Amino acid sequence: MAVLRGNRQPLGLSRGHSITGALGAKVELVEENALGKVALIRDPLGAGFTCYQGELPSALETGPSGGRWVGSELFISDFSKIEPFYTELFGWRLIPRGENQWTIQTRDGVAMGTIHQATEEEKGDKEYWAVFFQVADIEAATRNIESAGGEVIKKESQLAMAYDSQGAYFGLKSGAESSSPNTEMKEPIKWRSLVGLALLYPAILLEINFIWGLFFLFWIIPDLKSGATYFMERVSRRENPALYWTIVVTWLLLSGLMLVM
Repeated sequence: MAVLRGNRQPLGLSRGHSITGALGAKVELVEENALGKVALIRDPLGAGFTCYQGELPSALETGPSGGRWVGSELFISDFSKIEPFYTELFGWRLIPRGENQWTIQTRDGVAMGTIHQATEEEKGDKEYWAVFFQVADIEAATRNIESAGGEVIKKESQLAMAYDSQGAYFGLKSGAESSSPNTEMKEPIKWRSLVGLALLYPAILLEINFIWGLFFLFWIIPDLKSGATYFMERVSRRENPALYWTIVVTWLLLSGLMLVM
């Protein structure tokens, strides 16, 4: 179970406890020990993690030696179900990174992990956080896992996923992949938005319907991928399927109409 913090300041658990239920999550345990206050929470899809309020040293401060934590990654089936929860609770920015992947960025610009939207065939039937550790040699590390009673379920040149002897899921990274996530992220250039703005003015001023048809079409694609659309407010495919498909089909019909006019 991953240990998470919203930013470099400890998360106020009293505030966190009060809003998790409203966001569809479940607080399973709150206690106070030598480390401070600790809470065990499950997000709206059931992925569990631990929050703390106190002075627990960061795993990032252990230096570049093997075994250092290098990130936490969330594997879920529906990104639209958990996006409002994490952005509201921690103030995270979830930045698209390729298809069905989002980089987690804290309020102060620190990249601290990745979210993967995956099928059951890809991630299994659970929703979970996986922690990743740095190793010098993937081959040697996977041999050690198996000799210690664990199970390696995926192995690449610089990446491995495994279960330990108790069935806990974790990952290993080496080489360039193991660089610390505690780095400032450079804001990506929004090329599609810039191109869209450049096309918007001639579409309005010259009344070019074909461009509007393309706009409607491009709006549909991310809606179908994410399972959520926006018309005055957010509409989820899972929660409001009839309204979701009505909006999507409307955009599709308007796109076709504008393209042929």
